[in-house]
Amino acid sequence: MKWPTLILLLSCGIVAAQGDGNTERRKGGSKQPIQTSKCNDVPAHPFDLILGRPTAKSVTVNVLCYEDVEGLLAYGTEAGKLDIRTVKRQFKKGEPAEIVLTPLKPNTEYHYQFLSARGHSDEFAFHTARPPGSPFTFTITADSHLDEHTEPSIYQRTMAGALASKPDFHIDLGDTFMSEKHPDRESAAKQYLAQRFYFGQTCQSAPLFLVLGNHDGESPRGRGDATDSLAVWSNMMRKRYFPNPVPDAFFTGNSNKHPEAGLLQDYYAWQWGDAQFIVLDPFWFSQQQRGHKDNWSRTLGNNQYQWLKATLEASKAKFKFIFIHHLVGGADNQCRGGAEVAPWYEWGGKNPDGTDGFAEHRPGWPAPIHQLLVRNKVSAVFHGHDHLYAKQDLDGIVYQEVPQPGAPGNGNVSRSVAEYGYKDGVILGSSGHLRLAVSSTQTKVEYIRSDQTVSHEYVIPSAGGK
Repeated sequence: MKWPTLILLLSCGIVAAQGDGNTERRKGGSKQPIQTSKCNDVPAHPFDLILGRPTAKSVTVNVLCYEDVEGLLAYGTEAGKLDIRTVKRQFKKGEPAEIVLTPLKPNTEYHYQFLSARGHSDEFAFHTARPPGSPFTFTITADSHLDEHTEPSIYQRTMAGALASKPDFHIDLGDTFMSEKHPDRESAAKQYLAQRFYFGQTCQSAPLFLVLGNHDGESPRGRGDATDSLAVWSNMMRKRYFPNPVPDAFFTGNSNKHPEAGLLQDYYAWQWGDAQFIVLDPFWFSQQQRGHKDNWSRTLGNNQYQWLKATLEASKAKFKFIFIHHLVGGADNQCRGGAEVAPWYEWGGKNPDGTDGFAEHRPGWPAPIHQLLVRNKVSAVFHGHDHLYAKQDLDGIVYQEVPQPGAPGNGNVSRSVAEYGYKDGVILGSSGHLRLAVSSTQTKVEYIRSDQTVSHEYVIPSAGGK
C-alpha cells in the first residue's frame, strides 16, 4: 500500500459545542450526550413526504399525515400540469402510507403534489434513473445525531443547501436515529418522526437512501432474533417511516429474511448514470465481543462479502462508490479512523502489529475488503462516524470522511484528529454536506458548508469502466 506523503491540515479551529447539561459520564470521566435534546421537538406540521426507492420506472412516496385526512397524489412531466392522479384514499393520523408512482418514463423529471381536503403541499420534482452518459448530482450527509451538540437551525440550513444542490437523490451515512442512546423507546420513537421533518426539507424532491450507523440500534451482535430486541424494533421503525431499497429488477441487496424483521433493507446496490452505488452494513452480522481483544469480530458476514465481491466484479460503471458508516475494523473498539486504519482487520487483512491475520480469521475468503476495492477500481469510500471532513487517498481510492450537518462551529477538530488517528489528507471541521456532480469523465466533489460556502473541492477522474 502506498501512503501519501503530503500532510495538509486546514481550518482546525477549536470551537466547543455548547450543551444544556444533558450528559452522562463515560468511563474515564468524559461526557457523552444522551438523546433527549430540543432537536426532537420539531414544529407542528400537517404532513410530510419522503421519497425513496427511485428506479427507471417508479418512485415510492411515504406519506405521513398528523391528522385524519382524505387525499391523493397528482403528478406529471410538466410543472403546473399534473394530470395523473392516484386513487383518493384515507390517511390515518400517525400511520405512514407508501404509494408507488408507476409506470414512469426513464431519465425523466416528474413533478408531483399531495392534495388533501385540509390543504395541499407545494409542487415538488424528482428524476427517474439516468442511463450511462447522462450527468447528475447527488448529496451526502452523516451523523446528524440530534443530540445536545446538534443545532437544529444549522441542520436545517444544511438540508436546505442540499436541496439547492438539486440532487437526484440524497445519501445519509447513519447515526441518524440513535435509538440505543435514548432512555426508552417512547423517546426513541420521537427521533424517527423528527428526522422526517428534517429530511423532508430535502427528500420530498431527492429520494433518500439510508446507511446504518452504530448508534441506530440495529447492532444485534448475536442477540437480534427476539421479537422485542432493540435491533428488531429499530429496524421496523426505520422501515415504517423511510423506504430503503429491497432486491428487485433495479436494486440488488440482502434478500435473506430475518425471522422477526423480514427483509432488513440494510445493504444494497444500484447503478445511476455512469456510477455504481454500493451501501454496506457492518452491524447486523458482527458478533458480540466478550471483553475487548481486537476488532476481528466486526464483519460484513460471508453473504454480504460474497455479494459485494460479485457486485464489484459484475459492474462496468466508470465510477464505483462505497458507502459505509465506518470501516470494518478501525483503530479502537469504537472503529474510529480513515485511510490510516484501512490496512487492519477484515477491511485490510492485517493485525494492528502489521502481521497478516486474514487467512486465520477469514478462512476461505479470497481477499480483504480494501484489496477487493483496489482490484475492482473502486473510486471512493464515503464513511462517517468521526464527525469531521477528511479527504484522503490510499492505493488509488479516495477515503472520504463526511462531516456532520448540524454541529455548531468547527467542532474540536484537533482533538478528534489526534484521538482517531488521522495523519494525512485535507481535514476540516463540520458542518455541511457533500455535493457530487458525476459526468462520464469525472466526479466533482464539493464540501458545502451550512452557510453555502465551498470549503474544499476536488475531482475524481473516471476509471473508464471495464
